[in-house]
Amino acid sequence: FIDSVVTWSNSGEVNFKLEEKDEAMQELYRRYAKEQSPTEVMDFDGYRIEFPTWWFNVRKSNTEPYLRLVVEAKDDIELAQKLEELSAVIRSFK
Repeated sequence: FIDSVVTWSNSGEVNFKLEEKDEAMQELYRRYAKEQSPTEVMDFDGYRIEFPTWWFNVRKSNTEPYLRLVVEAKDDIELAQKLEELSAVIRSFK
């Protein structure tokens, strides 16, 4: 049974210090939930947007100027690509 458990690569929580948290979240939602074809979109305490081989969760801290991102993918290569891609979108905000 344990052999059948799929282990995905996980980024851990990555924090981005920025004031434009709402704008960054809206842009991520637009790019990934609206312009692509996710398998599932959850809107609870931020967004969790899922695709067949990867997903991400982004949420804003209500007490600190941070946007918090977690990414998981089926392998380390895709994890690194998606983490960099999402991080670049977030870093485009102040």
